[in-house]
Amino acid sequence: MKAGDKVYTKKLMWCMVGGTAMYEQRGVYSGYSGVATECTVLVCGEEYTCWHCNKTITFGDEYASHSVEVFCLDCVVAEEPESQFQTEKRDLGYA
Repeated sequence: MKAGDKVYTKKLMWCMVGGTAMYEQRGVYSGYSGVATECTVLVCGEEYTCWHCNKTITFGDEYASHSVEVFCLDCVVAEEPESQFQTEKRDLGYA
């Protein structure tokens, strides 16, 4: 991966979804949708901490960024992971 590439987080971002459109698509009125966060690879100009693994990203290293979220390259992949849907709240793997 190099600066400017689009990448995706390995862990999914989960949120509660619901409504009649969800019923038409999935047959239930509410649930939890998990999607990967799309990021851009950048070169670090100061020290950051990865939001997923707490690894320190130092000056000059490449990292992935989405808005204020920062991820090390160990926590992102080039291909977008498949989104997921759950009807019950469980351990969604995102803290």
